[in-house]
Amino acid sequence: MELVLDFVLIVGFVINLTILVVLYKNKHKGFHKKILFFIFCTILISIIHSYGFLHKNQLLFYSTFIIENSITVYFGPLLLLYIYSIFLPSKNLLRKNAVHFIVPFMYVLVISTPLMISTWNKEYLFNYLEVIFNYIDFISFYSLVYCFIGLKVLKRANVIIHHYYGNTDSIDIQWIKKVLLGTITIIGINFLFFLIELILGELPWNPYYLVSACIAITIGYLGYQGLFQSKVLLPIFLLQDHFVLKEEHADLPISNQTKKSRNYQEDEMEELQSVLYSLMEHKKVYLDPDLSLASLAELLTISEKKLSTLLNQYLNISFYNYINNYRVEEVKKQIQNPHNAQYTLLALGLESGFNSKASFNRIFKNFTGNSPSEYKKQVLQQGK
Repeated sequence: MELVLDFVLIVGFVINLTILVVLYKNKHKGFHKKILFFIFCTILISIIHSYGFLHKNQLLFYSTFIIENSITVYFGPLLLLYIYSIFLPSKNLLRKNAVHFIVPFMYVLVISTPLMISTWNKEYLFNYLEVIFNYIDFISFYSLVYCFIGLKVLKRANVIIHHYYGNTDSIDIQWIKKVLLGTITIIGINFLFFLIELILGELPWNPYYLVSACIAITIGYLGYQGLFQSKVLLPIFLLQDHFVLKEEHADLPISNQTKKSRNYQEDEMEELQSVLYSLMEHKKVYLDPDLSLASLAELLTISEKKLSTLLNQYLNISFYNYINNYRVEEVKKQIQNPHNAQYTLLALGLESGFNSKASFNRIFKNFTGNSPSEYKKQVLQQGK
C-alpha cells in the first residue's frame, strides 16, 4: 500500500511541477492563469505534505502543515474565483470576492496554526482544539457549497455563451465542471471515512492515503485542460444583465428575461432586420466559422447591445440559433445539389460554417431531427 501511494505521490508531484513550469513560462499570463498557478502551488504543497506524512519527514510535514490542513476550506472559493476570472473583467475581481476568503483566513488563524503548534508540542495549545478536533472535517462543507455555486455559475455562463457565439466547440468549459465534480467527490470520500471512523472507531489503515492519491490523480486532468483554457470574451452588458446583477432571473433563458423590457424602436428594428437579412442572404457571412455577435455587429456598424436587442427581443431568437439555422439550411442546399455528390458530408458542413464534425452533426440533428447522413438518404430516396 505504501509503495503504491509513494508512486502516485511522486507521479503527481512531477506532473504538478511540470504544469507549474509551463504556466510560469506562458507569455500570456492573464489573471485567470495566475489564479490557476496559485491553485497548483497549493496542490503541490499538499502532495509534499502527504509525502512527508508517509515517510515521517518532519521538515516536509510541518513546513506544509497550514496550507494542507486548510485546503478543504479555501479550495472551493479559489475554484469559484478562477471561474469568475474566465468570464468577468479582472479589474478589482479579487477585491470584490475577498469576502469569500474570510472564513478560510479565520480557520488558518484560529485552527490550523494552533493545531500545528499543538502537534509539534504533542499537546493541545488551547482546550477548544481538543473539543473540535474530532469534528474538524465538517468544515469541508464550506468548500462543498462553493463547488455547487460554481456549477450554477457555469450553467448560467453556458446560456450567455450560446447568445454570443455561433460555434462553441472552441470554448471548452466543461472540464471545469468535471473539476468541480471531482472536488465534490474527493470531499465526499473524505467525509465518508470521517463518518465511518466516528461511528466504528479508527480504521486499521489510514484513509488519508486514499484521499491524497485521489488528489494526485485528479490534478493530471485539471492541469492538461487548464493550460489551454483561454478567457471567454463576453460583452460587458450581457455580463451585467445576466451574469452578475440579475441573480433572481439567472435560471431563465435570456430571451424570456428581455421580453420584460421592450426598449427598442419598432421602425429602427425593422430597418436593421432588413439590413441583417440582406447581409445573411447575399454576403452569406454565416459561412465564417469564427463569426460572433461582436464581428456581426461590426459588419452592421451597430453596437453589440443593439444587435443583441434585435435578435433576443425583437426576433426572439439567440445569436447561436440564428446563425446556425442559416448554416443548416446551407448544408441542406449543398446536399440537394447533385454536383456535390463527390464531396463528403463533413466537407459540406465545414464549407457551410461549422468548425468541427462534432458540432456539425449535433447542431444539424438538433435543427432537423435527423443526422446529416440520414437527411442525405432521404434526399436520395426522394430523387429516385
